[in-house]
Amino acid sequence: MERRAPACDRRSFKITVKKDKDYTALIGKIAVTDTDLSPSGTVLIDNEIYEAKTDGEFVEAGRGVKVTRVRGKKIFVKRV
Repeated sequence: MERRAPACDRRSFKITVKKDKDYTALIGKIAVTDTDLSPSGTVLIDNEIYEAKTDGEFVEAGRGVKVTRVRGKKIFVKRV
């Protein structure tokens, strides 16, 4: 049985893309997909929305993912 995350009001969040932010601190964090990742979309991490990518796999909105690596400002996730 797959678990889905509870729905949230997307209007209360903003997409986070900060030039000076060190995204490596996100590695290992668990996130919830805000949109479908096919392979890119947005995820919710610590009450902030980030743009993220998978390594080609499709992940539906509302699913749990884990941040596996960061390259510059690109955040890569994998389904958990």
